[in-house]
Amino acid sequence: MGQIDQMDYTTDSYSYINAYESRPQASTSERQMQPIGKKQQKIPCDICGRMISRDILRHRRTHDRTSRFQCVFPKECCTHKTGFFNRRYDFKKHLLHIHFILDDPKVKKLKSLEQKLRKRGHCLCGQEMSAQESLDHITQVDENQEPVCPDLAQR
Repeated sequence: MGQIDQMDYTTDSYSYINAYESRPQASTSERQMQPIGKKQQKIPCDICGRMISRDILRHRRTHDRTSRFQCVFPKECCTHKTGFFNRRYDFKKHLLHIHFILDDPKVKKLKSLEQKLRKRGHCLCGQEMSAQESLDHITQVDENQEPVCPDLAQR
């Protein structure tokens, strides 16, 4: 595998979710967030000018040229416009919403990824499992770097 910022996405699917964070977590002062009463001050992004009210460093990652995560499904099987993600949260959410069939479709509306991971459904290969198990199942590779999921291995 290459350097963290320039990962070779084709070699180790399992590392996409378990990849080392290339950027350390910033302290509150580094995030430049100063609460005003119950609201936080909005800060303009120095790249796109968008006003950010939460975490400016998290937003800046959306502008990174090198994506840290790539969808493990081939482009013809994935509806995402690029299949690349700069944030682990967005990558996991994509895998759950697009490549996992939840028993209860209303689960997609839950705000917390943590809540979604406890829900059940089935992989596109037909195996029943929890959403958390599906992330491991979809991204896991064998010793030959082939996907463990039978559906993904066929593609």
